[in-house]
Amino acid sequence: MPDCSIKAASEDADSAYLNGIAFKPDTDDLRDAPALDIARRLIERKVKVKAHDPIALERARELTLDLGIVFCDTVLETVEDADAVVLVTEWPGYRDLPWDDICKHMHTTLVSCQASFDG
Repeated sequence: MPDCSIKAASEDADSAYLNGIAFKPDTDDLRDAPALDIARRLIERKVKVKAHDPIALERARELTLDLGIVFCDTVLETVEDADAVVLVTEWPGYRDLPWDDICKHMHTTLVSCQASFDG
């Protein structure tokens, strides 16, 4: 588990980072992807949403032009000044990220982790 504070998502967040867009790892399939629903709800609340995904990024850019999501090529681009981080898709590469360093780039540390990050 990353050594940063973990809190529930807050309505006070001005910006949020979605880590993983595809509905499951190792695919670019966006059908019923929870990340897109989360993004829509955050955007409705006037939260600026940034997102990253190692495979589904290009497909997401094409399919969600109307949402206003800022898609980033690197994880560090997405977390810069973020108020919240939501780990949506359990990509193995996300588990090994330098979370202590990443948290230093954020305004407030609000992280929602998948069960696979507990070990």
